[in-house]
Amino acid sequence: RDFCLSRGLGDVYKRQVVNQLHDAGCKAAFWTVNTEDVVRSLVPLGPDCFVTDRPDVIREWIEKAQAET
Repeated sequence: RDFCLSRGLGDVYKRQVVNQLHDAGCKAAFWTVNTEDVVRSLVPLGPDCFVTDRPDVIREWIEKAQAET
């Protein structure tokens, strides 16, 4: 199965889809994650990876967001 998550989906729905993907043995990826605010909103959902145009700072943003949760 292929899944595509839209930025327009609510956090509860996204969390449900991420959980379903993980339950099915699939990975959950979000793209194009280019701001710290978006990283902070998505980290609690449990994604496996982010696709970004900001590889220079994404790891720092992820670590900060994980420390906040």
